Amino acid sequence: MYAYRQAFWGQGYAAESTAALLRHTWGLGVPLVIACADPENTASIAVMQRIGMKFARRARMYDRDMVVYLAERGPGPGPRLAGGD
Repeated sequence: MYAYRQAFWGQGYAAESTAALLRHTWGLGVPLVIACADPENTASIAVMQRIGMKFARRARMYDRDMVVYLAERGPGPGPRLAGGD
């Protein structure tokens, strides 16, 4: 989970920090990362897409609709996108 003050929105900080976290996660050997967001939170969805995550499904969590995105660690240094892309 992350949050930025509005003064810092749209400057790429969320994508940059989330991509760094994803790289660190791969370095730990974690094979799959799952991220969720409110379907109306287009900024968070754009961040997930920008760092290479792929839409997996819509889900109901804690009585709320959510979109679920996945990134799967590939054999190389970067992620292998979920869904075989």
